[in-house]
Amino acid sequence: MTRTAKLALAVMLFVGSLPVRAQTPSDYPWMSPDSQNVSTRTWSISQIGGFVTEVTNADDPLTVGDFLFADLLGDGSLELVASTDVSGRGFFNELLISRKNTSAFSVQRITVQNLESLAHVLADLDADGKLEIVVPVSLTPYLEGAVPQAKWTAIYTWTGALYEERTAAFAPWYAANVLHGLQQALAATQQGGDPVAIALAQIQLDKATRASGGSPDAGMTDAQALAVSNDPNLRIWAAFALADIGTPAALATLATLLRDPDPSVASYATSARDKNAQEHCDRVSITIQSGGPQHLVNLVSAKPVVVVVDLPTRGNASLAPKSVTFGATGIEQSLISCNHTIKGISCLFRASLTGLQVGDGVATLRAKRSDGRCVIGRDAVQVGISPARISE
Repeated sequence: MTRTAKLALAVMLFVGSLPVRAQTPSDYPWMSPDSQNVSTRTWSISQIGGFVTEVTNADDPLTVGDFLFADLLGDGSLELVASTDVSGRGFFNELLISRKNTSAFSVQRITVQNLESLAHVLADLDADGKLEIVVPVSLTPYLEGAVPQAKWTAIYTWTGALYEERTAAFAPWYAANVLHGLQQALAATQQGGDPVAIALAQIQLDKATRASGGSPDAGMTDAQALAVSNDPNLRIWAAFALADIGTPAALATLATLLRDPDPSVASYATSARDKNAQEHCDRVSITIQSGGPQHLVNLVSAKPVVVVVDLPTRGNASLAPKSVTFGATGIEQSLISCNHTIKGISCLFRASLTGLQVGDGVATLRAKRSDGRCVIGRDAVQVGISPARISE
């Protein structure tokens, strides 16, 4: 063998010994018209798990139950929808919607209950060309052991910047496809005579009735009866049902459970009350103006994040400035100041205090109005950490 041939063979052997980087979904186009787009490749559960772990900056590897690529908005851009387990118990209690932006990925998270399979999760319920997301959501907490959790079916629809729960907007579909089945399930359990099974079926039907535009206090009588049950688990269920109803009468009954002789019931009732305080807020429209139409937030920039709240600047509807919080969950103390403008109330926030991370796709603002009522608003966001990825 000549010296040249030996050298060529050595180079081939060396190159062949180098580790080859595994391909990920980020290596392919996310546009459905492209014949080589990301959905045309075969991906394993573990590959998708590694990808969503990376784009969400998760501290621990995420376990994926199911996934699919779909053009959710009918605009030619593909999104990755994946159910993941963040509990460590195989509950698959988070749905991730990942979309590719100009230079990065952003992810919206939706809390769900035990969603291992994505069968029947996506459907265009109003024939507008955009897919709704239909998922099971917990109403009562996990109590360990064989105690079941009450759940309901929530419908998330595209609102222009992100997916938000709008179940009541689909009342006819809901009545035909969800309520009827729950009514049948309740009738079956009533024939069986198991009081726990009956209570569970009734709670689930009552919640679905409220969520789909029925009476806002549907299930009030049922929840009040459970609140005086001898079974502490049923009293815990009652606490969360009452908190979800949220009327003055419901909250008055809930207050009695805060003093329950069983400390576990009292603790869960406190959690239910806090949950009510967060969820029974008026929804407001907010616009993250930083970074233009992409809503870009640079976590290492000294420039503040600008958020405009669509509320009157005077009167009882105006914001109490010191109550305003903004960030990944909406409770982050990141406020610099708020000022009145012709478009509404413009607030400035410190990016480094928002709790946002690279990969986050939604930011939340919480506040109180001058009349004491709480408000909540959400907007899409793209988060980065360097001027090279997000311009000033």
